[in-house]
Amino acid sequence: MAGKRIFKIPYPGLGELRTSDVLVSIPFVRIGELWNSFRRREPRTEEEAALQELLSAIYRGDVAAAAGRVSLPKQSTSDKAFEGYVNSFKASLERAGELEVEGYFPLSGRVRFVLRPTRDTEPYRLITMRPGPQGRLRFDETYGPNKVDAVLNAIFRVLKNVQLEVPDEPTDRYVKITAEVDPPYDDIRLAVKARLINANLEQLDSRLTNPQLQFYKACLSVPDKISMGRYFQCFSHEVQSQLHEEFSKMSIEKQNELFAMTSSPRHIDFVIENASSDVVYYHNAIYMVTSRDWIERTSRGDFVLLNPLASFPLDDLLSSPPIRASVAAALKH
Repeated sequence: MAGKRIFKIPYPGLGELRTSDVLVSIPFVRIGELWNSFRRREPRTEEEAALQELLSAIYRGDVAAAAGRVSLPKQSTSDKAFEGYVNSFKASLERAGELEVEGYFPLSGRVRFVLRPTRDTEPYRLITMRPGPQGRLRFDETYGPNKVDAVLNAIFRVLKNVQLEVPDEPTDRYVKITAEVDPPYDDIRLAVKARLINANLEQLDSRLTNPQLQFYKACLSVPDKISMGRYFQCFSHEVQSQLHEEFSKMSIEKQNELFAMTSSPRHIDFVIENASSDVVYYHNAIYMVTSRDWIERTSRGDFVLLNPLASFPLDDLLSSPPIRASVAAALKH
């Protein structure tokens, strides 16, 4: 019977890892046994049997047995290449030392096992298995992670060192939406602290907005092209240098275009709030642009804009059209 685990999602802030106030709630079947105990007992489910067979074959270096539980990556289709793949997998497990099988996430079209090395220096290992021929679960790295899997990877990469797991979903001022439908289990859900704005940025009364939005409004108050440096100064020093350099390389036409887009009216749809940042979701009807800007609070208490071209799992998930539309719809009801 699947319960659930709830995590805050981390993201790369200004020079350091930050913890957002965005939470993911995800079905989880708990096992909680050391591998040396788990491998010796009878499996209770098809998922447990699949993991036992896979890891037992890998630890033995049994290439033939492993082939029955592994979907071959393209680069390992030859016998020799697959043998090397198995040996690399074995070496990785052995480096991790003793493992605890915490359990697995039963997700749509895949199962993700959580293995916790008992060595403090070793990060969690996530093992993904998918149904192969006749529905038989196989370890499968032939697919790239979807947006939910990428968020899970980001969580478990640092979970040993950062407290991200929480006992309950928050309620006050949080919007809850479905991130992924997961039959026959509970859906994967996100909880975000979001605030509806639904107004043009230039019309926002500075007396009624928080300091983050006041900063943002000032950043985009660019009266002429010569003043674009004022906008660039809203970013970190490193990003400022990149923006100035790229701007100087542009043709006059491209510079004019960037200035016009930067200074044109933006309609702020909503804001997602975190302890150390606000994410502003907006659209520009003139240029048919729908995007977001990430406002980060520095250690000094002032604000900077994160690089708009940077990509990380939390942003990729929140900014995906289905999630963005779901947040907007929930705020309007």
